[in-house]
Amino acid sequence: MERHQEIWAKALWVENNKGPDAPRFIADQIARLASDPDGVARCQQIASVCEQLREGSQQ
Repeated sequence: MERHQEIWAKALWVENNKGPDAPRFIADQIARLASDPDGVARCQQIASVCEQLREGSQQ
């Protein structure tokens, strides 16, 4: 699986499993990973994709 596919798969998991709590879940993960810059960057990418998914579902 390529990196962008992994990010999208994780974003879909978050959206499907956390629903309206997805933004808070991601924020909690970012806070938990504060000392891991790569982990924070990964969570931020997932958050961006989640936002794209939410915007797409509202159209």
